[in-house]
Amino acid sequence: MKSNRVNFRMLCLLSSILLVLNSLYATVEQQNIIEQQNIEKLLKTKSCKSCNLSSVKLTGEDLRGVNLNEADLRGASLEGANFQDANLRKAKLQGAKLRGANFQGANLEGANFINAKLEEANFQDANLEGANFEGANLEGVNFQGAIIIRADLRGADLRRAELREANFEGADFRGANFEGAGGENVKFERANLQGIDLRMVTLINADFRNANFREATLQGANFLGADFRWADLIGAILIGVNLSGANLQGAKLRGANLQEVDFLGADLRGANFEGAGLRGVNFRGAIIKGTDFRGADLRGVNLQEIDLSGANIEGAKL
Repeated sequence: MKSNRVNFRMLCLLSSILLVLNSLYATVEQQNIIEQQNIEKLLKTKSCKSCNLSSVKLTGEDLRGVNLNEADLRGASLEGANFQDANLRKAKLQGAKLRGANFQGANLEGANFINAKLEEANFQDANLEGANFEGANLEGVNFQGAIIIRADLRGADLRRAELREANFEGADFRGANFEGAGGENVKFERANLQGIDLRMVTLINADFRNANFREATLQGANFLGADFRWADLIGAILIGVNLSGANLQGAKLRGANLQEVDFLGADLRGANFEGAGLRGVNFRGAIIKGTDFRGADLRGVNLQEIDLSGANIEGAKL
């Protein structure tokens, strides 16, 4: 009798498992049917708002001008797809494969690209306001002329990215990698660049007003003519940086390492260099009215053509 009871329980358990598996299979099948219907709808009508297209494969597809507002494209394979002038506002693209995709002129406001693979993608003139690129691979991406204000780019890989005339106002770049990236007239006003690595980048005439560079590494970078007014560079490493013609009015550089920096013709009015390392710096032709050099190391500094009468050099090493 005991053996029969055990067998009966086993049969009941197996029956329950089969019912669950059948239910799951039916659910997956239903999802696949819906997904296929959504793909057909998208390709036929160029519109599939709020559709579930997760994990679809549309590699190299021509999707110019499509409306995928709030669509779910998580994990989708979209390499080389053409989304020019498309509407992907608030689209979910987490983990999507988008290498070489074209988003020129597209509306991607609030889109979610967390951990997406976007190598060599084209975002020229796209609207990416408030987009989330946290942990995304953006190596070699073209952001020329794109609007990327208040975007989240924490931990993103931006190596070799083209940034010319892009607007990153208020964006968060903490932990991002900019190696080899560059461009002219890029806007980083109020951006958070704390602790990031910007070694050897070229960002000519960039706008860094009120940006946060605390503890950032900027060694060997070229910021010719850049605007750093009121920027926070406390504790940053700027060894060998080119700041010729730059505007650093009111910038905070306390404790920064500025060895061999070129400030030729720069505007340093009201800047704070308290305790900064300034060995070998070139201040030739710089404007130094109201600049704070208290406790700074000014040994070996080129002070030609500058007037220190209006600067505070109390305790500075000369």
